[in-house]
Amino acid sequence: MNPYAKSRSAEPANPYAKASAYKSTSVNTSSPADLVLMLYDGILRFLNNARGGFSIKDPVEYHQTINENLQKAQAIIRELRSCLDVEKATEFGETMTGLYD
Repeated sequence: MNPYAKSRSAEPANPYAKASAYKSTSVNTSSPADLVLMLYDGILRFLNNARGGFSIKDPVEYHQTINENLQKAQAIIRELRSCLDVEKATEFGETMTGLYD
């Protein structure tokens, strides 16, 4: 073994790898109710980001920020709606379908 060789660190090269691993673990170990709550938090985060886009002066960045964040929020809402089992929770399911539409 070469004593002058650099030892390889176990640290990931990507500085966001630990955060990504934590997020993945929290999603994989959460209850269904917690997952829905995480999705609602995501919707609110993307809507707030879109609202922040209204203060951007550059017209391209203005439209891009608002559009991308609204699309992400809409994608989460579409996914929530597609997972809704109206047959099992008729009244609640209908209420949520109306909310998601």
